[in-house]
Amino acid sequence: MSATPPELMSIIEQQLQRTLRPVDPNPAFVNRLQTHLVNPGPSLAAAPARSYVPFAVLLGLGVGLVIMWILRQFR
Repeated sequence: MSATPPELMSIIEQQLQRTLRPVDPNPAFVNRLQTHLVNPGPSLAAAPARSYVPFAVLLGLGVGLVIMWILRQFR
């Protein structure tokens, strides 16, 4: 593959400058975004993990009781 001539690159850059508008973001939004990126709050994925603990304990007890009941049936 051959290198593109500098003239072609210049033409492409000029077309992009004419086509694309520069972005001037709201400073309040940029500051809020930076604050959230630097100091993230608690993640949403960590919170539900605690709510599964009681369910997991009850499920484990239930399975254990069923296994004990099955073993007693075979004696």
